[in-house]
Amino acid sequence: MKKKLATRNFILISIALALGLVFTFISFSVPFTNHIFKGFANGFNTGLAFSDGFSNTYEVEASSIYSGNNAVNDAKQVLQDLVLDKYNDGVVTVVGDNQVSITVPDTYIDSSLVLGILEMKVESGEQAPVIVNGSHIKNAKHQMSGTNHGVYIEFTKAGKEAFKNLTTQAVEKAGESATEGTIYIYLNKDYQNGQQLSVPVISQGYAYITMANKEACQVYAARLNNARYGLNMTTESEGVVTHAYYNTLQKVMIAVVMAIIIIAPMIFFAIKYKELGWLTLLGLGLFFVANVITLCLISAFTLNIGGIVGMATGYLITAFTVFVLLEKCSNEYKLGKKLPAAFKSGYRKSLNINIDILASLAILSVIGLIFTNGNIFTFSLALLINICYGALLSLLLMRGFMKMYLCINSTKANKINFKQEVEQNDK
Repeated sequence: MKKKLATRNFILISIALALGLVFTFISFSVPFTNHIFKGFANGFNTGLAFSDGFSNTYEVEASSIYSGNNAVNDAKQVLQDLVLDKYNDGVVTVVGDNQVSITVPDTYIDSSLVLGILEMKVESGEQAPVIVNGSHIKNAKHQMSGTNHGVYIEFTKAGKEAFKNLTTQAVEKAGESATEGTIYIYLNKDYQNGQQLSVPVISQGYAYITMANKEACQVYAARLNNARYGLNMTTESEGVVTHAYYNTLQKVMIAVVMAIIIIAPMIFFAIKYKELGWLTLLGLGLFFVANVITLCLISAFTLNIGGIVGMATGYLITAFTVFVLLEKCSNEYKLGKKLPAAFKSGYRKSLNINIDILASLAILSVIGLIFTNGNIFTFSLALLINICYGALLSLLLMRGFMKMYLCINSTKANKINFKQEVEQNDK
């Protein structure tokens, strides 16, 4: 690769980085449209620490199928898991003898987060006897049937018999010549908005309810699964908006700390390795922009304290792997090798060290993603994404940058602050 071509490539990469920073952090109006692009960084799902949320308080009551000892504490535990699974942030607290409060980083509390009892009957209304209840549900999930969305309900062994009994009574109630009957499904004691389903006698232990779209199916399936706990939650409150835990000054301080963490390694590389340090700055800039855009596009990621610490940790680890690479190259040059040979040998000797570091942390991140939620989950997710891009930077991109740099400078080691302690050989 010739010097002019290498210089051109670095200029193009710099322009790409500049555009990436613009699209990441700057909002602007899209020409010839009414759309305002707000920047990828403004698209993060933010946690309660940094944005307003919504809170409501619910009465908890145990149904006849509840088998625990403390309904409120059991409800709190179940709800905390549900909230963290949905948002990776949120708070559930016991606020009275039979009340729980839910606070989520959203503008409302989704009905899939509310526990309710299930009642399946052959007659409508509150007074009709319950034949199938929440303890009979094994699992409920969204499932397609052709082009139709629906909720597939699988029953337990006892539920299979109970549902067969339910559908048999419904068909018998419809008349001697009827092949189908009507069953009524109620959740949360809402007898005004129950599901009405025409079914034949079903002995296979499943049911299928057609609904309008995937989202409606997922919410209804979640409510059916929640009914297995035998707890019911009701509220007469409309809920209230809550404010972020951190005030403006605290948010600014966190932003300043993050800026220092990002900029400090760049300054270090620029001072210690001069021109090679500036190329490292270019690589770290691309790494940072790619991470922000990727995490912004992942719906499971929430920008909370765990996420921020994960991003900062991943960035520093990546900077360290780049430092290992450059130090190995510097050490090879000290031993008397020329720059091209020093770069090649240094990269080879840093490879195993960096792979060990990145692979170990990637494994820990995956474990965190599988077995945790909340702040630890977002920390693990941010760290894993950072590790993936860090591997691209330290194992591939920096190698390419160094090869291109050799086309510009392959002899003047003082420009990258490399020094030799022995006489240079021909290798």
